[in-house]
Amino acid sequence: MAGKWKRHKGHSSSKPGQKQPDQAQESALPESNGPLLTGTVSRWAGVILVVGLTLVALLLLAGVYFVGGHFPIPVPTLSAILAALWAVGILYIPFFCHSCRFTLGVGYVEFTSGIFFQMRRRMSVGAVTALSELRSPFSGLTGTRTLLLSAMGGGMLLPLLRERDAAAVMGYILDRMGKAAGNG
Repeated sequence: MAGKWKRHKGHSSSKPGQKQPDQAQESALPESNGPLLTGTVSRWAGVILVVGLTLVALLLLAGVYFVGGHFPIPVPTLSAILAALWAVGILYIPFFCHSCRFTLGVGYVEFTSGIFFQMRRRMSVGAVTALSELRSPFSGLTGTRTLLLSAMGGGMLLPLLRERDAAAVMGYILDRMGKAAGNG
């Protein structure tokens, strides 16, 4: 192979006196395969979910009291069930949001979530064929973005990221997609 050497850990990337054509491009990458960026979902995500759950519980509770005579279960029992589900949700949501984290590494994106059962999803950046940014009506207020990475045969959702984290992930993936297409 004429003049192109790959850099490996602990080895020089070229022979003495030999110039490497990709030297500036490769030196921009970190030496190790460690993460480039790590983060969690926005703190606002938990607040929005708790407020949403509270509103839904209040609407259901109001519905139970206004239409209470038409249920086969007594109204106090339904109220207690709704209150218990609300309390479990209020306790569960902050822990779940704290457990959601993403890692952007050299050539991969990984998302981990779960309290009792941890789920780890990992996707190669080279496999990404499409990248979508989703914004909710509250994204402007909370400063969050959701990214959807699509690949042949699968996809990955990175929910409720901070704006700067979403921009960094998008920039890295789009840069890699452009280089793979020969545009960079």
